[in-house]
Amino acid sequence: MPSTLSLIGRLRIERAVWTHDTYLQGLPSRARVAIRRELRNNLRSSASEIGAREAIRSLGSLRRLALGYLDAEYGEGRPRPQILKGLFWSTAVDIVIVVALLFSFESYMDGLEAAGADPGTYTWSTGRVFGLTGEVTFDANGFVGFWLSASALFFLPSLIAFVIGGRLWRAVPAWWRRVRRDRAARAAVGSR
Repeated sequence: MPSTLSLIGRLRIERAVWTHDTYLQGLPSRARVAIRRELRNNLRSSASEIGAREAIRSLGSLRRLALGYLDAEYGEGRPRPQILKGLFWSTAVDIVIVVALLFSFESYMDGLEAAGADPGTYTWSTGRVFGLTGEVTFDANGFVGFWLSASALFFLPSLIAFVIGGRLWRAVPAWWRRVRRDRAARAAVGSR
């Protein structure tokens, strides 16, 4: 029965704690910190009696343990908010919009050059729907330069994709339950 933990034992415990934390990404950060701290303390005390490897093995599946925490927070079997999925969909929408706008702008430029545009500044407004406009300048020798400007509307499709793809509305009921629970706890302490 080892009484002190070796470096390998501490590293095993940290790996288990952070693996478990990875599965808890849907929880608020304050709750995840508390769970990490509790799990680390429990594993260290258990490892001092039976060893780090056996203490971690006695936990069972870290994924199943994390699912228990998530079910307690959001309800059993209920869909949960997933920040990484939201980021994925936000990035995917951004890429599609940017590629479409680049093709549109390039087609506009090719059309101006093919038409033999007179010297001056021409406004590209096809991207206005997505909050992006541009100006193309020509002189007697041809193309000189361009200027693109984006408004806040440019980020709206990305934000919508983030909220819908990450199911962020699922966090509101859990947040509200936590607020009510904290209020009740403060009221109980205040009434004593």
